[in-house]
Amino acid sequence: MGEWRGSYYCGQGQTGLTLTISRNGGALTATFEFYPLASNPDVPRGSFAMRGTHTGTRMDLSADHWLERPENYLMVGLSAEIAGKSPQKITGTVTDADGAESDSCTTFTVEKS
Repeated sequence: MGEWRGSYYCGQGQTGLTLTISRNGGALTATFEFYPLASNPDVPRGSFAMRGTHTGTRMDLSADHWLERPENYLMVGLSAEIAGKSPQKITGTVTDADGAESDSCTTFTVEKS
């Protein structure tokens, strides 16, 4: 599925996001990289691996393990409806690491890069 760039919203505010997704049938693996934006320059950089599924139009990704963990940060999950066979944009919900509704995070939006 490739590389996607955009942002997500959690307790620290709007945060930059690069999501790199690989697909093997309905199974997905991904790397979630986060970083500061000009509007929120104090966010640290970090990254973690994800695993998930893509069935029909639904994509669900859960946190797997840290690649680069900043102090006091937690991993999150992502859930989205994906329209069409070649989407250029994905918008969805930031969940907790196990895919449940998050208390401190809301949405994410990424575009194909």
